[in-house]
Amino acid sequence: MRKTVIQAADNDSVVVAVSALNRGQEVLLPDGSTVTALDDIPQFHKMAIVDVPTGGKVYRYGEEIGYATQPIQRGQWVHTHNIDSLKMM
Repeated sequence: MRKTVIQAADNDSVVVAVSALNRGQEVLLPDGSTVTALDDIPQFHKMAIVDVPTGGKVYRYGEEIGYATQPIQRGQWVHTHNIDSLKMM
């Protein structure tokens, strides 16, 4: 399998697709494990590598980027339809 995703930090709950991923595609993660894409995921978009409950924090590049607005399954596309970004106050 060729490298298709980027994970910048060990605590990331998502990876970023280097190229578009097809639903059902098996993806090799940097730790050597695999995950199956549950959705078509556009290039440079995020895919969950852990289950995230509603309200759970989402991490990318080692930083908290938002929270889940609904349950997110490992392998799902992560985008504005299922996360809300952190609001600056």
